[in-house]
Amino acid sequence: MLLAANRAELKADGILYPGTRGDAHHTAAWDLRGTPPQRQGAGGIEGSWDKLVGRANAWTGEAVVVSSELFVYCTDKQIDTALAAFEAEVHVVYTARDLLRQVPAVWQERVKNQQTISYPDFVAAVRSGKGGGRGFWRAQDAPAVIERWSRGLRPAQVHVVPAPPPAAPPTTLWNRFTSVFGRRGDAFQTEVGGSANSSMTMVQTELLRRYNARHGAALPWPVYRRTIRAEVDRSFPAAVSDRRKLTLPSADRKFFEAAALKAFEGLQRSGYAVAGDLDDLVPAPLPASPPTPSSGDDIGVVSDGEVVVAALDVVHSLMTRQEGERAKRREQRRARRRTGGS
Repeated sequence: MLLAANRAELKADGILYPGTRGDAHHTAAWDLRGTPPQRQGAGGIEGSWDKLVGRANAWTGEAVVVSSELFVYCTDKQIDTALAAFEAEVHVVYTARDLLRQVPAVWQERVKNQQTISYPDFVAAVRSGKGGGRGFWRAQDAPAVIERWSRGLRPAQVHVVPAPPPAAPPTTLWNRFTSVFGRRGDAFQTEVGGSANSSMTMVQTELLRRYNARHGAALPWPVYRRTIRAEVDRSFPAAVSDRRKLTLPSADRKFFEAAALKAFEGLQRSGYAVAGDLDDLVPAPLPASPPTPSSGDDIGVVSDGEVVVAALDVVHSLMTRQEGERAKRREQRRARRRTGGS
């Protein structure tokens, strides 16, 4: 979102962030990966990758930024195609994150993408590395991802951007990212409108998961994305009062702490350029006395009653908002009549 919001300023400063249809450069990544038509939006995505490459190769400024987290899922052949497509020297940038925060974050994102797997089942799949867990590690195993993308590149052409801890200033990640191409993040706007990809609470996510199980399959992905997913970001934060954030059950922490430490040590040895502090990838220890039951082994367990209450709150929010919008339109019509407008 910040890249798009600063497109004009970046271009004036010699950095091209090519404009494409859709979110970020996801359409180009989908095209490169051969995404099935049923997962595409209206108009399809064919040619998006070639258009992006063409704009990049035609740029005569200092650098071009191509950005989408979906590139992590490329096969080796697709990576070779991507790296060979650009005429200028290619640098690979990977944003690495604390694994203990990524497990619940990735599950939430999958639920937002029509999936129905429960949180306990998802954690078990990730631990086993089977089923849905394979995709998790393909994206989150930082040393392995970077190894796939860095074949034939010098270590100086590979950049690791550690995501900062939650308590860090909100612009920290942006500042780290812009330093990769030699710019200060505070030279650009960092407060932009629109809906960010917001995090959900336990009950909010479980409500959406159960909706997916009952109705999700009836909606083609473009329709689901345009309606249900957009409405989640719009309505859930205000409508659902639950504030319990998902973390990992204590029984699973040691496994992911060990995996995080292994990744941290691998990146330390790599010689890659680091924008930020690799220590941010090492999970913080639990407080001596967990303050709430949500830090225990009942994480991800949401009662039927909690889901029903949340669903009623969302319905109430939708109905009252619609009535407010109708009242606003009525007032606008009255105002036009008073002024002689049509």
